[in-house]
Amino acid sequence: MAAAGEEDPDRDSVLRMLDQFERRLLPGVLRRIGAWKGLPPSRLTELRDDVLQELRVDCLTDARALRAMAPRERHARWMQRTERALYRLVRHERRCRPIAEEPASTPASTAPPLPLPPLVYLHNGRANVLESARAAGLGRRSMRAQLDRLAGELGWGRDQRRFWQRRAAEGLIGLAADLLRTADAVRELDAPRVLHLDRRRDRLQRIARRFPVQPATLAVRCALQPWVRRRQPDPPPRCLLRHATALAPELAAGWLWRFETLDRPGDEAEAAQALRRAGRCADVERSGLVLARARLLERRGQRRRGLAMLQRARARRDPDLRLQRALVIATPRPGA
Repeated sequence: MAAAGEEDPDRDSVLRMLDQFERRLLPGVLRRIGAWKGLPPSRLTELRDDVLQELRVDCLTDARALRAMAPRERHARWMQRTERALYRLVRHERRCRPIAEEPASTPASTAPPLPLPPLVYLHNGRANVLESARAAGLGRRSMRAQLDRLAGELGWGRDQRRFWQRRAAEGLIGLAADLLRTADAVRELDAPRVLHLDRRRDRLQRIARRFPVQPATLAVRCALQPWVRRRQPDPPPRCLLRHATALAPELAAGWLWRFETLDRPGDEAEAAQALRRAGRCADVERSGLVLARARLLERRGQRRRGLAMLQRARARRDPDLRLQRALVIATPRPGA
């Protein structure tokens, strides 16, 4: 290999070969890998320079061997390195991507933060609040209140807590819905979808790490307890949805999926209440609410009223394939 600043015929020749590969073959290689990996063309354009950098490094470190190869063998090597580079770049990007767009963690005020009280730590690195309170001459509640105020001063305030609490509720709803689908406990009118239970659990585990041990986070920490340390069996969907609706009662999806679990005798009153709560949510989808109300009427033995409700919704609102499918399923055939 030539020293820096010296001409190297092998290196210059191989770099010219790489230029030809870039113009003639690399665009097609990127398109095929992008289609396989599900990467949009705009993302491939952004990664192209990084891939070329990898190939140029290969040319500089092994120029003589590359020049001695046959064109087909050399192109196959660069195609393989392109695929490896894309895999590594995309994987690193996904690992570094935040779970969601978190609100800015700015201190609650511009005043200097409160002084940190003396803390007594356990062997695992966590603070022992009870012993710390004794060392500081404070009651346990006073100690926790002081730590909460300090956390707010440092940026973990009400907005961040509510933001991640809503993310936790969304994760619980998603896992409960997939568990119901896996058990064939619901009959959906949408197209079948791929279920990713492990991804749901991993997301809940990452969200659980966001919450400090504070009285204000007690409810969400209890809801996420199965995913804090060692993974435990999933709680029943009804339990997951009860936690989700308590953490984020403004999400209509939580109430609608909770309605799906209230199908036992004697659950009619709670199911009706779940639909009333869903109807008050700003994000409720009217067609989904109508379908649930029609099913509740059917449970109460009022099938004709439920059919009439579906027909009115189908005539008055924008066409919804789920309404049409529900009418086809529920309408009795002539002579049946």
